[in-house]
Amino acid sequence: MVVFPEGDVSPRQGGFHRPRTGAARLALLTGVPVVPVGIYLWRKYNCPIEMDIAGTRCVSYVCLRGKYALTVGEPVRYEGGIEDRAHVMAVADHMMAQIISLASHSERRATAVVPS
Repeated sequence: MVVFPEGDVSPRQGGFHRPRTGAARLALLTGVPVVPVGIYLWRKYNCPIEMDIAGTRCVSYVCLRGKYALTVGEPVRYEGGIEDRAHVMAVADHMMAQIISLASHSERRATAVVPS
């Protein structure tokens, strides 16, 4: 199962949203390991897709071409209950910090100049 802790597509101009707590709660409730993945896509190749959802006009983006890279981190198990809101938020922040670090590694690999 893939869960994106931001709960939304990362900002179009770059960067990340603050994580929501759903992925952290799921990890704490199930005890299954979380495998963080950092993704880098060239934003200049993202194409807009417009749609109507329940009468509301929405725009999303899909990357159809260009360089991209994925970096897979080591599995992490989180312990503790979901009743402690501060702990749940700390787990979500830890997950997001790992993703940001891995995404930065992915970006460096994708944008590295390859000798001819």
